[in-house]
Parts: sequence; C-alpha cells; structure tokens
Amino acid sequence: MKDHDDYKEIRKRLKNWYLIHARKLPWRFNTHVYGTWLSEVILQQTRMEVGVKKWKEIIASFPTVKHLAEASEDQILKAWEGLGYYRRARFLHKAAQIINCNGAFPTSYNQWLKLPGIGSYTAAAISSITFNEEVAAVDGNVKRVISRLIGLEEPVDTSIGSKRIHHVAKLLLDIENPGNHNQAMMELGALICKPKKPICNSCPISNQCFSSSNEELLKKIPSKVKPKKIKYIELIWHLVRYKTFIVTIQFPSDGIWGNLWGFPHHKPSNNSFLKIKTLKPVVHLLTHKKIHATFFMWEASNKHVFQDYASSINGKVIPMCDLKKLAMPRILTKHILPIITT
Repeated sequence: MKDHDDYKEIRKRLKNWYLIHARKLPWRFNTHVYGTWLSEVILQQTRMEVGVKKWKEIIASFPTVKHLAEASEDQILKAWEGLGYYRRARFLHKAAQIINCNGAFPTSYNQWLKLPGIGSYTAAAISSITFNEEVAAVDGNVKRVISRLIGLEEPVDTSIGSKRIHHVAKLLLDIENPGNHNQAMMELGALICKPKKPICNSCPISNQCFSSSNEELLKKIPSKVKPKKIKYIELIWHLVRYKTFIVTIQFPSDGIWGNLWGFPHHKPSNNSFLKIKTLKPVVHLLTHKKIHATFFMWEASNKHVFQDYASSINGKVIPMCDLKKLAMPRILTKHILPIITT
C-alpha cells in the first residue's frame, strides 16, 4: 500500500463490498440530514442494536428538528433515557434550537463544527453522507482499519498516531462518493476488522493489509496509551416517602447525571421519620467509574415534616406512580424503580 494504484484498488474493493454487505439501517433508507445527524449523535457511545431502537423512538417522538427544538429539556432527557452520556442529549437539544432558529441545517463540515456537541468525526460523517462533501470521517472503527492496514505501531490516541491515520484516510477517500466510502470504512471496522478476532479471510482489502492474518500484529494493533484508572465512588441515597408520595431531586447540570432526576443524599434528621429498610447495595459501572450505591427507605410520620424535609433540600414531591415519567439515570431505572413502583 505505497502508491496511487494501491489506494485506487482499495477504494474499488471497499465500494463493491459495501454495496453487497452494508447493513440496512433505518437512516440509510432516507439520507435526510436530520436522521443522519441524530444517528451519529446516538451512536457516539452506544451499541448499534440499542442505537437503532432508540433512533426509531426519538424520530417517532420528534419527527422534525422543529419538534426537537421546541421540546422541553426534561422531555429530551426522558427520551434519551437508557443511552447514558446525557450531555449528548443536552447538546443535541441546543443544536436543534440553533438550527431551528437559523431556519436551515448546516451544509458543510466547518458549519457543523460550530454546533454544540459536534466534533471533527461527526461533522465529517454528516457533511459527507448528506452533502457529499469531500472529507474523511475517522471514528474508532476507521482508526482500527487504517492502523492495521498500514501496520501502525504508534498508539492511535497520540498526536503522531492520529496524524498518520488522518493522512491515510484522506489519501484513501473516494472523492466521487465520499459518504458511501466513509460508511464503508466504518462498516468494515464494525463487521470484519473487529477489535478481537478480525475476520481477515472475509476482508475485501486483506491483500493490501500489512497486518492481515498475522495474529501477533493483530493483537498489538491498534495500540493505545495506558487507559485511565477506574475511579471508585460511594453514594448513599435516601428514598423518603409519605403514603404514596416521594421526594425527588434534580441533579446539578455539571455532575455525572446533569439535570436528571433522582433521590436525595441528605438523611432525614427529624425523629418523625422511620427507616423502613435498607435496599440491597448496587454496583453500577460507567466509563472509568465504578459506583457503589446504598439506598435507605424512610417513611414520614406526617405530611408536615415530609414537606419540610422536601423544602429543606430543594426537593420535589411527586406521586410514586409518576417516578417513571422522570428522566433518571440507569442505576435507578434498572435497580430501584422496579422495586418501589410495583
């Protein structure tokens, strides 16, 4: 893979392979910019099978960017529930409001970069797929494909490694159909050039690949710098109720679960509260974080002390049957709500 003919052959093989093997994803049937943009934001940190389901749900709830822009933040966060990384949802909402205000979607890579939550990869993917702009989209799949293709020894997440990958991505780009080319590269990484056990004998560019069928190289490439250490977090939540009502709080916008809803960390100090039980501790994993959570359930003896407690922590009292209407982190929707709302 050293000259113009090599790149030309790779483009040709990728194109033919993609035409046959491309997954039938819902946003590919209609490359309207709204659906493409939404899919790219959802899939930034989400498995494909989960992303497809959520994309359909969000499109059904907010069929146009105008619907998305005019929704409340709580509605957006609730629709996003289960995907995690809720800052993506808040950026999506802000970007929708900007687009709606401008009256049109951005039409170029540089214009997309100006919107909240849009980085180099996302801008390149959207502008190439929907506007045929000649720009290479480089995500994790593409980094893996190219690093193996050229036998890259430098870690892909260093400046040197990243520059080499982007340089090759530009040389490989099919300028006649950049959108399909970018999708073909990503598809190859997702279906064939997998992180573990790549299927080299089914790869359309294996003959041009430096690492093909070399198990030792495939284990080493792509390499990354040493990952961050896991941070351990201990949390205590208090589920304080009175009859069929419960106290909820909204988390700070700059925290792990910005603007989502949950339960207080403040223990009721008044003797008028009775601890009913301690729920089974929960261990919940996030990227670079391991959360150990303990939950205590309390019952207020009367309405007055219950409301005083809620006011003292700036909490919100709601019927317990309405808990599922709030946008909450998965640690609560998965482990706690099924116990207390049944």
